[in-house]
Amino acid sequence: MRTKTLLLTAVALAAGLTASTAQTVYSQNVVGYVNVPIQGATGGKYSLIANPLDAGNNTISNVVQNPADGATFFFWNGHGYSLSQFAFGSWDSNATNTVPPGVGIFVQTAGNFTNTYTGTVLQSNSPNSSITFPAGYSIISSQFPVNGDADSLGLTAKLADGDVVYKWNYAKQGFDLYQWAFGAWSCQGVPSSAPTLNPGESAFLSSQHGGTWTNNFTVQ
Repeated sequence: MRTKTLLLTAVALAAGLTASTAQTVYSQNVVGYVNVPIQGATGGKYSLIANPLDAGNNTISNVVQNPADGATFFFWNGHGYSLSQFAFGSWDSNATNTVPPGVGIFVQTAGNFTNTYTGTVLQSNSPNSSITFPAGYSIISSQFPVNGDADSLGLTAKLADGDVVYKWNYAKQGFDLYQWAFGAWSCQGVPSSAPTLNPGESAFLSSQHGGTWTNNFTVQ
């Protein structure tokens, strides 16, 4: 109960998984692009997104160049959120908040928009191609623009028994809880396959000890 309370407190402002991942269009060139549709609704709904490419300048205003008016972005720092907002055609003073590949952010928007990420496709031999996540809560994503699940992307191998991946379900505006325990995954307490992490998508991770996530990926 304490863990659940802490998590709900941590995400009280946030989250909603980017919907329609089947509609996501992406390339796997050394320099590429990823188109991710982000849904909104009257009053604003949340999406949990990620930056799948290294733009060099990974500030939010450079990574997300044409958000819907009023869109607000939430950056988790381990204790709370720093906010950036796009309104009336311009960014507020927090437009320098960064979203490099490997981490995720929340976005709340009333209007739909599709974000086109552009930049370098990180590979296994790229600098900063590993993600170090702390003990406790963090928002993580694959650094590579590939479809996959926690097993195939190499995340499962870095988890400790009892670690939990909290994947947001946009339709119900609530988390699906995937726990890694006794060598198998469960979702909401029922045996399950590993959670997926598609391009432009991230998830909350509750880690007991922290670790380093390195995945092997090379552009053919």
